[in-house]
Amino acid sequence: MTVCGLLRLDGEPAERAVLEAMHAASTVPLPARRWVHLDGPFGVVAAAEPALGAAPPVAVDQAGTVVVLDGWLGRARTAGDGGPPRDAVLAAASYRDHGEDGFDRLAGDWVSVVWDPSRGRLVCARAALAMRRLLTWHDGRRFVFGTELTQLVAAGVPARLNQAFLGELLCRALTTFHETLVGGVERLPAGQLAAAAVGRRPLRRRFDTLRSVVAAPTPVDRDQAAAGLRPRLERAVAAAVDDDVTGVLVSGGVDSSSVTALAQRLAAAGGSPGRLRPVAVTFPGEAHDESGWLDALDEHLGSRTLRLLPDAYDWERWRAWTALTWEPPPFPTAALLCGALRPLAEQGVRVVLTGEGGDDWFRGWRWHWPDLLRTGQVAALWRESGDGPPAPRHGLRRATRVGREAAVPLLRPAPAARPPAWVERRWLARIGLRDRRRAAAAADASAFASHDHRGRWQPAAARVVAPVYEAAQQRHSSLGIDWRHPLHDRRVVEYVLALHGSVLLAATESKPLLRRAVGDLLPAPIRRREGKARFDAAFHDAYAGLGGIEALAGHAMVKEGWVDLAVARRHYRHAVARHRAGLTPSGPHESLVSFWPLFAAATWLDQVPAS
Repeated sequence: MTVCGLLRLDGEPAERAVLEAMHAASTVPLPARRWVHLDGPFGVVAAAEPALGAAPPVAVDQAGTVVVLDGWLGRARTAGDGGPPRDAVLAAASYRDHGEDGFDRLAGDWVSVVWDPSRGRLVCARAALAMRRLLTWHDGRRFVFGTELTQLVAAGVPARLNQAFLGELLCRALTTFHETLVGGVERLPAGQLAAAAVGRRPLRRRFDTLRSVVAAPTPVDRDQAAAGLRPRLERAVAAAVDDDVTGVLVSGGVDSSSVTALAQRLAAAGGSPGRLRPVAVTFPGEAHDESGWLDALDEHLGSRTLRLLPDAYDWERWRAWTALTWEPPPFPTAALLCGALRPLAEQGVRVVLTGEGGDDWFRGWRWHWPDLLRTGQVAALWRESGDGPPAPRHGLRRATRVGREAAVPLLRPAPAARPPAWVERRWLARIGLRDRRRAAAAADASAFASHDHRGRWQPAAARVVAPVYEAAQQRHSSLGIDWRHPLHDRRVVEYVLALHGSVLLAATESKPLLRRAVGDLLPAPIRRREGKARFDAAFHDAYAGLGGIEALAGHAMVKEGWVDLAVARRHYRHAVARHRAGLTPSGPHESLVSFWPLFAAATWLDQVPAS
């Protein structure tokens, strides 16, 4: 779907011509049917995306309150219930009954725009775990919003490069959830709302209570926890599947296989009227080929996974995409997913499930250890220190582990990762990166109740990946596909967040709770699988398609003194040599992935007319 519009903060009437221009700038293919609403200083235009039907998901009550909902509310469909328009009606009822607190009662992946004419108030909100996004900008006269950056530019928002954000992007160290490459344009962070009214400065605040969920002080039996998790996983999958054909991106890993197996069981039990279409990208003869795992899954489930060969990274296509959308080009691994989704879209598949969320919520770690030490639970900490691969047998090794992972985090914060050597330090000083990182670290420290609480959310990592997932959502929408993630379902996440950290940590396996909850549905090889495939080759080949690091010679980033090409060249050649020798990176800046921000930023700067 697309939704865009504005509120005139100066009280002047909203201009239909501006709304028309914003809608025309949408890059996601839209049905002919659209909905335009003008009410004094407020104006909005909305149209449903192909995956969610032709009817714009809009509700207007007798008092003139307008509710637009882009997305879905995480509920299982029933025949004839109206789909997305019905979701807008439910969102409107929640707002009517509970005001802005009603947003916290809505599950699913959505952004919403509410115009309350009785109060002259506009509220934009985004679900706590949303992949969909909403962008905003204001200058004191207008508050402009839209689901795509090009819509805001069409409304006259100035295109000025945000150098501070660019520097953080090159360092893979974003310090905020709201900034973008265009200065003044903000992403509405998940779980927050932005409110605007005539004559008032717009304000942004958090509304969701999910981040306030803290782990229980004592653990429960893991089998008991798994028994409570299973029905929540089943409901999450049931809510996400389509009533016709549902695709599933599957790799043979525990996460995507769990989602596939749950969806297959749902269909077999008659809990879903639709069919399942698993799809995977395979790499015959390569170290990261996962065909063997797919064979095991297909044999166990009686399914036939559509197996596709990877396409080479198409720089011409993604340059054109960047020029059209003002989005950086996708990671090579993300481009592979687009290649997998295209044949599904051609077959009429509208909804595709993934295993995203497994690493976020189920992988477990020793984040609760500092809390055990801080609260005097030394005996419990000592018992746990013998767990986790490799299990230390000697008391000195156990004491060292406790000191490193329980005591040290209490005594001093973890040091910030060093910026890549090829990003010029003088430029980073000019854009204030050190101060921005300190401010982010202080905000993170104050936003969570404990070490374990912060560790579950991993805010520093979340800031880096959030724009990546949002851009992927837009790309998939352009194919007519809605991308859904049952392991990010609020009911699942809320349940797992409330469990003691030891329930998620085991000596012999990763993600023990998820494996225990769905183990009966998985083939034994996948149930026991550890580790993940590495896709460094996809990055190596994408860079090679441009001529390697020399493609950046003479680029504006080098000329402006933002990037030291000689240093980048030395590190790049070293990383390529290790990759070709079959060696894994020994540090973060030896990974070929670490060079992607250079190539992505260069493409964006070349294709987007930002000053």
